[in-house]
Amino acid sequence: MSERGKVNSNTDGYDDQRLTHADLEHASYCYPEGKGFLAPFVMSLIALVLGLFGQTLPLLGLIVGAAALALKRISGVPRNDQKAPRTTTAIAVLGMLLSLGLSFYHPQPGTITFEIDAPDWQASYGTISVEVTGELDSEQTFNDTLEVTPNEPYLLDDYATGSYTFVVAAEDLEQDDERFELIDTSAACQLELEKDVEATIRLALVPRDGKLTLALSGTHIPSDTQQATINVTGMQPNGEPFTDTFMMTFGATRVLYDYGEGDYTFSIDPNLFTLDDTVYTISPQQCSFNEYDDVSVNLVATVDVQATQQLAEQHAAERAAAEAAAAAEAQRQREAAQQPTELTVYITDTGAKYHMSGCRYLRQSSHPISLSTAKAQGYTACKVCDPPN
Repeated sequence: MSERGKVNSNTDGYDDQRLTHADLEHASYCYPEGKGFLAPFVMSLIALVLGLFGQTLPLLGLIVGAAALALKRISGVPRNDQKAPRTTTAIAVLGMLLSLGLSFYHPQPGTITFEIDAPDWQASYGTISVEVTGELDSEQTFNDTLEVTPNEPYLLDDYATGSYTFVVAAEDLEQDDERFELIDTSAACQLELEKDVEATIRLALVPRDGKLTLALSGTHIPSDTQQATINVTGMQPNGEPFTDTFMMTFGATRVLYDYGEGDYTFSIDPNLFTLDDTVYTISPQQCSFNEYDDVSVNLVATVDVQATQQLAEQHAAERAAAEAAAAAEAQRQREAAQQPTELTVYITDTGAKYHMSGCRYLRQSSHPISLSTAKAQGYTACKVCDPPN
């Protein structure tokens, strides 16, 4: 047996063939190289990259991956002498699978779930119109109208990717005798591929807590001293007429809690009155009250300049007439005081004489008369009592 084929036994109990130093000098080893060694591995990496872009480059990664596996088999390079044979196979298969899957995968836009959140909405109120406007990713504008039942999700699964805005129609916020207000004036969302989004608009029931307030005021009219009668006429929504009357003090304000929805006219009785030689007038005021919004009505007493001027002229004329009468009476009294006092004498029913008081001829009858009058009437002096001639 030659030295190369010699079998040595070691102390561990098994045979071992070993190369001699001479054998090692004649032996040589070359590391695998060339296209057959690297090509399958490189092509598998290319297949993986192409597989990741399968949507834009469909099936190309599948083709390159299959070519890498085929080249790995037909290259003539022993499997153990190839570059990472197992890794090459795994990468090529992965690239092929990615390319195959992404080539037939077309992502779709997500679903928009739109909802009107209105806890107090009743089913009998029906639906609400919603205007949808959008700006698509394709740079096109979008418009749509939805009929949405509040509190029920509305699914939109046929919208393209883009931005959308939802706006509720204002005329639908009043239902029967109730009114709703927008907590959110609008809702917006951005729709992307394979991503669902939500958009919500909230509504709240408007409470009927509006106040109808009446104020009675006037320039230079002392408060708490003058009261006026307020007359109210109106028409309620059901067509029934409305009337009311109450007293109110100038400068006061009154909240009319018992007044419901309707159209009202407020007036004062009388609408024309005089205070301290000044004539005031108050024009009627109208208002509409819906029980939701606060409404204020102000009855203002304003000076009627023309009537006040006429009243002043009338008072001036009355004062002038009174002053003239007083002056005439004073003149008459002055003239009477300047004249001498005339003597009073007495006449009888039958006699032709005039007498002084106490004459015996006056026992049967006696009538006072001035001396001048008696003379004018033809009476002469009594010779017994001897009155002045």
